[in-house]
Amino acid sequence: MPEKLRLPPRPAALAALLLLLLLRPVPARGYARIITLGAPAVEIVFALGLGEAVIARGKWDLWPPAARALPQVGTASQLNLELILSLKPDLLVADRSFAGAAGRLAGRSIPVFTFSAYNTQEVIPAVLLLAEKLGREERGRELAAELASMLELAERRLAPLPPEKRPGVLALAGTRAYYSFSDRSGWRFVEFSGGRNLCADWESAFPSITPEWLAAARPDFVLLYPYRTDYAEDEREAFLRKTWEETRSGGHLSKVEAVRQGRLVVLDDLLTFGLRSVPGVLFLSKKLHPELFADLDAEALHREFLLKYFAYSPRGGHIYPGFEPRRETCAP
Repeated sequence: MPEKLRLPPRPAALAALLLLLLLRPVPARGYARIITLGAPAVEIVFALGLGEAVIARGKWDLWPPAARALPQVGTASQLNLELILSLKPDLLVADRSFAGAAGRLAGRSIPVFTFSAYNTQEVIPAVLLLAEKLGREERGRELAAELASMLELAERRLAPLPPEKRPGVLALAGTRAYYSFSDRSGWRFVEFSGGRNLCADWESAFPSITPEWLAAARPDFVLLYPYRTDYAEDEREAFLRKTWEETRSGGHLSKVEAVRQGRLVVLDDLLTFGLRSVPGVLFLSKKLHPELFADLDAEALHREFLLKYFAYSPRGGHIYPGFEPRRETCAP
């Protein structure tokens, strides 16, 4: 029996949803004092051009770099309600991980807008919904269209691949203690990138990976993101390289054949979830299928995206090992 091929939601389906969202007449609103809770929330608000309206953020929401200087109001499990109230926000924008904590502000006369944009397929609808809420519809449409074009590029090039040409990927978060993502988590980043998630069928949404399971695993690639965002921007590339070298030199992962053969990919955390998981799809697609994306300069495309929507030019790479110099200009 042929292997079942798991594919992420098609960009065409996302486009249809976008059209429905855009047709809804909602009056524009302006907010001057916004608190964002969750990395996807702060990224999207800044990308919509409202960074100056953000007065505080969640503790670990450290990107874009301008957000680091803002007061932090805690985590989803330890939210500083007194500080939030003292800042007198006119809107709280919370992603799903903060929904429960933000709900504790009900009845405190602070509007709370919650949404979900952790998984790649959720990003474009979330951008449009939030743009609508904040009165930034035109900017939201522009951003959504650019994100959709990235997903369509990946889909178009990967579509002809049969299941046997889609490598098995063991995606891991952490450093020494690892966990992964099953279909129950909604995380489809690997599938968007032309791979097969080896943990897709697990019962747990976020299964812990044991040394015994690793010993029996036979992934074609190991995707690792250390789930750390507190390093300085100019330290990122060195941190990714150090993680790659240490993972190969010792520990349970070093015994996995794909790791021994150099098929270990360490990717910047923020390219695997939320807004930037969309350009992140092109990073991983190029790693898994270099022959299909040889003309794509994923780093350059990402830099242009950051400059356009965040007025920020990053230093260093976002993936290790990095890419060979591209041979020609990218064409769809």
